[in-house]
Amino acid sequence: MDINGGLSLPDRIVRTSEFARLTDFIQLVRTRGHGGVEVLGDPGSGKTWLLDAAARDARRRGMWVLRARCSMAEAEVPLHPFLQALNAWVASADGAPGGDAKRTERARALARTLAQSAGSLQPMPSWDRFFEQRRALAECLALAPAGCLLVLDDMQWADAWSIRFLEILIRWPVEERLALVVAHRPRQSPVGLRAALQEGIDLGFIGQVHLDPLTVSQSGALLDVDPASPDLARLHQEGDGLPLYVTALAGKESPRLDNAETWAQSPLGARLLTEVSRLDSEARLVAHVAAVLGDSFDVPAVAATAQMKVSSASRALSELRRHDVVRMLGAGTMMFRHPLMRYCIYGCTSTWWRHDLHRRALEYLTERGEPATVLALHIEAIGAEDPAAVRTLVAAASAALHSGRSELAVRWLVGALRAQRARGGGARHGMVDAAVWRRVAQAAAADGDRERLIELGGELLSLLDESTGARATAAATLACLHASLGDAERGQALLGQETARLGRADPAVRAVMDLSGVLVKLLTGTVPSRAELDSLGSWARQAHPVHGFGAEAVRALCVMFEGDRAEGQRLLAGCAQALANCSDGDAETPGFAEFLLMMAWAEALVGEYESAQRHVRAAHESMHKTGGRHQLPLLLLVLTGIHYGQGELPEAYDAAKRAEAAARQIGRHDYAAVADAFAAAAAGRAWHRHPAPSAPRFRHGLDEGNFWAPVAVILQAEASLSVGDNVGVLELLAAQQDMWESAGPAKVHRARVYELLAAAAEGLGDKATAGHWESLAAKAVRSRPGRREASDGTGTAPARTDAAAAEERSEPAQDEGDAPGGSAPGRTAEESPLPTALLTTRERQVAQLVGEGMRTKDIATSLGVSPRTVDTHLARIYSKMGVHSRAELMRKVFLEGDGESAARSLAPRRS
Repeated sequence: MDINGGLSLPDRIVRTSEFARLTDFIQLVRTRGHGGVEVLGDPGSGKTWLLDAAARDARRRGMWVLRARCSMAEAEVPLHPFLQALNAWVASADGAPGGDAKRTERARALARTLAQSAGSLQPMPSWDRFFEQRRALAECLALAPAGCLLVLDDMQWADAWSIRFLEILIRWPVEERLALVVAHRPRQSPVGLRAALQEGIDLGFIGQVHLDPLTVSQSGALLDVDPASPDLARLHQEGDGLPLYVTALAGKESPRLDNAETWAQSPLGARLLTEVSRLDSEARLVAHVAAVLGDSFDVPAVAATAQMKVSSASRALSELRRHDVVRMLGAGTMMFRHPLMRYCIYGCTSTWWRHDLHRRALEYLTERGEPATVLALHIEAIGAEDPAAVRTLVAAASAALHSGRSELAVRWLVGALRAQRARGGGARHGMVDAAVWRRVAQAAAADGDRERLIELGGELLSLLDESTGARATAAATLACLHASLGDAERGQALLGQETARLGRADPAVRAVMDLSGVLVKLLTGTVPSRAELDSLGSWARQAHPVHGFGAEAVRALCVMFEGDRAEGQRLLAGCAQALANCSDGDAETPGFAEFLLMMAWAEALVGEYESAQRHVRAAHESMHKTGGRHQLPLLLLVLTGIHYGQGELPEAYDAAKRAEAAARQIGRHDYAAVADAFAAAAAGRAWHRHPAPSAPRFRHGLDEGNFWAPVAVILQAEASLSVGDNVGVLELLAAQQDMWESAGPAKVHRARVYELLAAAAEGLGDKATAGHWESLAAKAVRSRPGRREASDGTGTAPARTDAAAAEERSEPAQDEGDAPGGSAPGRTAEESPLPTALLTTRERQVAQLVGEGMRTKDIATSLGVSPRTVDTHLARIYSKMGVHSRAELMRKVFLEGDGESAARSLAPRRS
């Protein structure tokens, strides 16, 4: 039977170590002459799959392979696994061209002998009869030129006669080369089988191979899925790492009560339900009752719900345990061996009976004082709508949220909202507090669960009273949550519907809607229009302190996107004042963490990194208080830009990898692409290696209208330049030329793009082209608001502006023959220095003082910092400028300086 969902088994050997141990043992038996191996694993662990692979390998090595698989239906048929193996082997030999007639004759005779013995066997034959069968088997195997492999699968269902014969073969092995492989489920195996195998282990005849749950990487290999995929992590967890369940769950909805019937009718359901169908009627009844009770249950609850004696319920549960349908959880509590077993049994229980069982269970468990999470299951199943039921569902949602089960929290809260709506009461008359639904919605967003977020939002908005601002505020919150998942269309639709309904009423609510509209755009990679930003400024001072702060923060950030540093700094000053007007309690106001991140982002763009880091920490604290984990990818991305801008490249790389993982968790491919580019650039600059993604992956989720797109392309170009891939830089930036020439958000990056193109051209020795790009860079800088002080918008250090600075100085222009940005007089192309523009202000000060010949201690005294701080700055300077010593750094300073002052700085100091 194929347990791997139709996967090609030869290409899916994921248990490589177990497979190697098994095949090594089989090879050892060919040399030693005889031996056995016990393969142990839970149901669904892949025993049959592993035996299939081992059998194919043995056949390739020329061994005879006899295989049998026991079943519950044949558990009382004497010697059935041995008969099955021989009959299948004879059938295959008869159909094979050029088959060995003598071998076939002996095998057929042995099969007849076993069949006759099985037909006449009484409770247990004498040992002599078994030894006769052993001799007949030995005669048959004597013809095997390369040895024989006997595979007995699912021996937990073997009959007593087969177990006795197996014991004979273990204690008195045949002299011929026989490799014996016995696979079974240890929890279900009879004592006789376990004793026989243990004796073989004690005698040194039997080895063991344990099949533990797969690792996440192995599950990924089994399904041919990226190990970093969030979907794989969910599948692996829900399947307990067992191949049978992992493959069954792949591509399907997670099992729930409302889709249990579908699972019961699936191939997996047929397999699992077969085990239950062969139990006695009392055990089957108790299995259905236990499936209704929930993930865990005990004897009293089963007895009360089934309306049977406790002794009868205990006896039936013991039978279920013996067949490994249920297992002990601890302290008298039991559970099904896997949730899919429970859902399949639940799905084949009649609807009316289920309803009655849920009602009885709710009455008993309520009287017993069980927590809300236990009662919620039965309230949902019977559709209770009374106030007590609503309160229980809300309490269950809160409890599920605290335990990290966001999917359950949404489920219970949706149930509470529906029950409350069915009673005809609005939210003002109900028990669903805004803080509760907001945290649940945020948890769904943090898990990237768009469907549940949509379901929750729909139920909530249909319940809220349109005559109050609560509905508009809820819509604004939901819109921002959808935007955090990259769904701009749904976020804007929610705001548009509520804005149209409100009209011009309630200016305070309209202000929140306007601010949310701008935030939705920023969270989804779009720069708001100037009109939208101006509308924020008109009411910012009269709004709630948090909203006033938020308006200033987003305006400052958007102005920085336009490259106007002076205006951005002015707005940041107002933003700081607005933040100071907020109280400690405002940290838990919706949107506060997002506004802090916008402010930190803007500060990073003007190089105020210390303040930016402080506000990132404050945003993280606010997220922790309010459950706003959904903004973690953006927080990590902003933090990455801060580290990168300061030249803290290892820290930037680490933050970028964390940002990428968090972004992929919620499906933000644009964030993930930018984080990937940051990691590549940081790695290239720090360690001169380039773990750059492939082009399709790099561009996935980024279009030209997304303001992250040019940032990602520039970072990728910087990564290529740092490892000397000048051609790659030219190809990458030239392919996006329309983006840089457009009037969109990429225009602020033109100067940096032209500088990178100039550096790449210079690296290829094309001075004329390099000069052309440097001239364009100078022109682009002059065209910015705020000119060369403006940030390039990437969160990195300011763009190199050598050409602009040269034109601003009152020096004679160069002759046409001298390319702008070319080598200085007396300097060869190979000696052209790397630009120092990537250095921070402090790093430039340190570099200049090194160029003057100062020692670390003297530099520390001059700048008022510790020597260790100077060493840290030097390490970053070395990395950015591609040097490895003070001498090289001094040479770079000399070549990039004005020559005369640098030459004086290199003169020996007098003691």
